[in-house]
Amino acid sequence: MDANSNRPVLEVRGLTKRFSGLTAVKNLSFDLRAGEIFGLIGPNGSGKSTAMKAIMGIERPTAGDVIFQGENIAGLPAHKIARKGFGMVFQHSRPLNRQTVLENIMVALLPDSLFMLFADRGLTERAQWIANRVGLGAVMDRRPPTLPFADLRRLELAKAIARDPKVVLVDEPFAGLTLAEVGTFSELIRSFRDEGDHGHRTPDGGRSHIPRRKHRRPARTQDRAEGFRHGISTLTSPEPANRA
Repeated sequence: MDANSNRPVLEVRGLTKRFSGLTAVKNLSFDLRAGEIFGLIGPNGSGKSTAMKAIMGIERPTAGDVIFQGENIAGLPAHKIARKGFGMVFQHSRPLNRQTVLENIMVALLPDSLFMLFADRGLTERAQWIANRVGLGAVMDRRPPTLPFADLRRLELAKAIARDPKVVLVDEPFAGLTLAEVGTFSELIRSFRDEGDHGHRTPDGGRSHIPRRKHRRPARTQDRAEGFRHGISTLTSPEPANRA
């Protein structure tokens, strides 16, 4: 067996983020393995979003390591971290409101050069596939301002997984959703984990997710969870049972 097969995809060690005199995240450490859904839970203001932004490179960490597949990526800018295999579903939707749902997904699929937008004939078909996969097939020709809130969350997920990331960070995945929508969105997240990258199992076992959420809803999506209070890790749930 490959010695690296059991190594975590993501290792966070001593992650700390300070803003002047305020410590938003203090000494956060955890491992994320391939195919695992790992949750950060805690009340508002506990530092969950800041921790995710520091991992993603949106905020530069004050201290600590973020080791992705053996490489320390802490402090890299967000676009470089994204290229290495990260995606993020933001808590607040950020669509291009003048473009259709399909066009928003196409933009997320683009390589670094915008000149590829019209050169790749498969781009539209792939965007259509993703739209259907997240449940937006019936509204792909509509513009984001006309969509219900749940569909805006689906659009954010579609954009985040467009370029086959190995790790997806999901900020408050269920905020603003009804109980029924929470169940549907939870199953959608799990289905991507179970399928790997768009139905094709990756060599390291599939995509991993880190959702962050408030305490008020039961933790039904994640395999393990880390509790947060005032930027400090307070607990870690037991290891998940082995899946068949």
